[in-house]
Parts: sequence; C-alpha cells; structure tokens
Amino acid sequence: MVQLYRDPAVLRDSVGHYLSEGFRSGDSAVVIATRDHWNDFRQELQARDHDPSRMEREGRLAVLDARSTLDGFMRRGMPDEGLFHHAIGAVLSMITGTGAHLRAYGEMVSLLWADRNFDAALRLEELWNALAERSPFTLLCAYEGDTLAPEFHGLPAESVFLQHTHVVPAEDTERLNRAVNQAMDEVLGKAEAAALRPLIAATQRRATTLSVAQATLLWFQSNLPHHIEAVLAVARRLSAAHRSN
Repeated sequence: MVQLYRDPAVLRDSVGHYLSEGFRSGDSAVVIATRDHWNDFRQELQARDHDPSRMEREGRLAVLDARSTLDGFMRRGMPDEGLFHHAIGAVLSMITGTGAHLRAYGEMVSLLWADRNFDAALRLEELWNALAERSPFTLLCAYEGDTLAPEFHGLPAESVFLQHTHVVPAEDTERLNRAVNQAMDEVLGKAEAAALRPLIAATQRRATTLSVAQATLLWFQSNLPHHIEAVLAVARRLSAAHRSN
C-alpha cells in the first residue's frame, strides 16, 4: 500500500490505525520512520491502548530511523541490493521469527522523493517487492507531497503507483477529483472533456489503485502532455478555492 499525504496528522492517524489493527490481530511490526514521525506514531499507539516500549522488549516491534537506515545501503545515489537485504531482511527475519504475521511501515522512499532522486525511490520499491516474494509481509509506504505537484503526475510517479496494490486515499481526494474534472472542462471545453473521460476511466480500471484525479493527470501526461500544465494550473486554483469554501 502507498499513502500520499500533506498533513502529518493524517499520516499519524493512518499509520496508527494500520499498526493498531495489526497488533490487535496478533501481528508484529517493523517501523522505519523519521524520529519526529515515530514520536507521533508512538503517541497515537499509546492513545489506542498499546505499549510500544513493551512490544519492543517482547520482540513484537522493531523501530528503525529512516535516514540512517537508508544511508546504510545507499551507494552512489542508488540502493545497493545486497546491503538492503542485509539491513532490512535481517530485521524482518528477526521479527517474523516469532511466528506472527508482519506489518511493515516505511518512509525511506519519501526521503528519496524529497531529494528528487526518483530513480532510487522506484528501485527501493522494487527491492521491497522482491523481499516480500521471499518472506510475505504487509507493507505501507508513505510519500509526503501534494497530488497536484508536478512530481506526482509524471512517469516516475506512475511507476511507483504500479509497484503497489493499493493507494490509500488522500485526505482531500474528493476535492482533488472535482478540481481536476472541472479543470478539464475549462481547458478543453466540456464536449472534448466528456469525450475523453471514457478513455481515462479505462486507464483507471487497469490501475485500480488510482483516484480519478491521479488517473486523469497521468493520462494527460502520457497522451496530451501539451495540456498538462494548463490543467494542473486550473486544478490548483480550483482546489484552493474549494478548500477555502
């Protein structure tokens, strides 16, 4: 699963729910997060009647710092496969040794994305998936950013989305969907926009993880790239107007 977020409070609630549901089902967990985010998650878990410190002592929870863990297996700007498996695989094996199902959360990809190292983020997603084929677990990744930002509608973003089975809806998905649909009408005209929507819907059915807004923007980037900046500009204006209403 992948989560796109702008508000840290949304991430805190989402990850807290994800981990809490796992703990109540008897799962173990590995959390790879920045220090500030782990402090938020720990407080959220405590509010949900969990004791993270006790779980760590019992071997049901492992917490790693996202930046230092990432730096440990990056070489020349890209993840090193052997170092990744040594660093992450060892932790996962230790936790799954308890016999419980494992839930993992990671935001190292978000750090790479923020550094605009998109190729490294995609490669890291691929390494996670390869690891999951050898020892099954559930993984939630998080990316910080605005869905309407340029880096979330191009080929790198599409490649990242396709590495996941589910996209956790953004906190403002419906507003973004309305803004992008209205932007299509304004930029192309209602008749042409209406003619294109079935084609975009077919794309969305092939990539069911995507929201209407994400599928639409990716379709424009691939098929009508000369219109994408205009659609984005109008969508940002409309989204801001919807937010203030």
